[in-house]
Amino acid sequence: MFEGWYRALPVLMLGASLTVVAAGLPNPSPDDLQYQVKPGDSVYSVSHQLLDRPERWADVQRYNRVHLPTHLQPGTILSIPLIWLKPQPATGTVLYARGATVNGQVVTANSKVNEGDALLTQPDGTLALRLPDGSIVQLQGSSRARLEQLRLAPGGRGDNRVQLQQGRIEAHANPDKRTGSRFDVNTPLAAAGVRGTRFRVAFDEAQQHSQSEVTEGRVELQGQSGRSTQQLTAGQGSWADAQGKVAVPVSLPSAPDLSQLPPLQERVQFRVEWPAVSAAQAYRVRVARDEALNQVLLSLSSTQSQARISGLEDGQYVLAIRAVDAHGLEGPDQLHPFTLAARPEAPLPSEPRTGSKVVTGAVAFRWAEPEGVLRYRWQLASDARFQSVQQDRQVSQPQLQSELTPGQYYWRMATVVRQTDGSEKQGPYGDVQQLTVRPLQLIPLQPKERNERLYFSWPGEPEQHYRVQLSEYKDFRQIKLEQMVAKPELDLARPDAGEWFLRVQAIDPDGFTTPYSPPQRFTVARRLVTSDGTPVTSGNGQPITAQ
Repeated sequence: MFEGWYRALPVLMLGASLTVVAAGLPNPSPDDLQYQVKPGDSVYSVSHQLLDRPERWADVQRYNRVHLPTHLQPGTILSIPLIWLKPQPATGTVLYARGATVNGQVVTANSKVNEGDALLTQPDGTLALRLPDGSIVQLQGSSRARLEQLRLAPGGRGDNRVQLQQGRIEAHANPDKRTGSRFDVNTPLAAAGVRGTRFRVAFDEAQQHSQSEVTEGRVELQGQSGRSTQQLTAGQGSWADAQGKVAVPVSLPSAPDLSQLPPLQERVQFRVEWPAVSAAQAYRVRVARDEALNQVLLSLSSTQSQARISGLEDGQYVLAIRAVDAHGLEGPDQLHPFTLAARPEAPLPSEPRTGSKVVTGAVAFRWAEPEGVLRYRWQLASDARFQSVQQDRQVSQPQLQSELTPGQYYWRMATVVRQTDGSEKQGPYGDVQQLTVRPLQLIPLQPKERNERLYFSWPGEPEQHYRVQLSEYKDFRQIKLEQMVAKPELDLARPDAGEWFLRVQAIDPDGFTTPYSPPQRFTVARRLVTSDGTPVTSGNGQPITAQ
């Protein structure tokens, strides 16, 4: 990693024994660089050549107990703590890339990045880098940046600077907490300088707006004018306007509560919903393969406390959601690990439609026929949670029939496929379908006759209404009367003498219509009448019918 040191210093020995320059010089530390003095060297020239801060030449003099800093004996050794040394250009590594390029070239995991490299991500892209000192940088979608400086000193102290030209960067700087490490992210409006922290920087080129958020540690946010600076601590954010003026820090919105989200998702497309965060104007939702969120597969924004997720393969994931306030500042992430096990997908049901009604008897169930299915598993229950399964059948065709008595039912399906290794796999059950089985409409009772009228009645349910038909034919090929009634009864003027048929059809409030009841046969007897049509009655006043 430090080959450059050897090229710059022809006579450099690491781990060499110390040559005493002054009496009482302590033994060298294993962490010290051992520099062999060359002709013409002085403490000043060596400090300028090797130190990150050349003005510390006096520290080198004292550390090595040199009497005259301008005179060094060639061949002697100067011990210099590694932490004082000037960082040298080093190489970073791509941890994860999707829809991202470096210097216009597509990159993948383990690709290398160097000082001066230009970074670019597509709108749905992401790029995660490990810098030489172990710092992690994530470039979000629709972002452009340049690695202005990637430096590393012996001992792991880093000196990194990134220029963000558009978009958003998230960083975990100096994770090993090495003293003296530096990490700066600059935008055209502001510079964020850190010494070991988790922070974010965003820049909108069109709006000329720069902002920063701190979730761990401290950040100094300085406007490019140099006259406006704010110190941000964990849980704070700020922004710089087009003139480079930095706003007073404000608290970031709190993390959403994801504790009620399920750990298992069984749909290729699924929705997540969480309690709204006060003061949140929007939410950033991401799905990653890892809890460090370096391998982000999906990133989207939502103005509601819900989001629809799709496009993922089955596997283990981490859902990360954060609130966004009215300033556009984003709060801390709340993480929710989950498993997606949605395949093979359940077939789409076709009939009966969920919530529909059918009459008792043989009920036909049908569904779509996905490719590659070995068979289907169909279940019927009397409760929506399927704690009381009444039927559990496996069939090879996308249909079946079942004899059902009146009641409330729930049914669902799953597919079974053969995997490449020859084993069988059943996928998750599809959405539960609800079905109501209604009884057949009962035959109306024989009519009662009063005052030249016939009265019919039949069993019914609240809020139903009925269609009643009257015919002289059992097959109802000709309808003598059709009437709608609101109650399960009919008041009918006495028809002509003869054989008649009556049938009833019930209509539920939701529009479901039962088949007609079986015909009710009744006979109207011929009555004896006088010449003017008045019925002839018996002694008790009852009409006399002809035999």
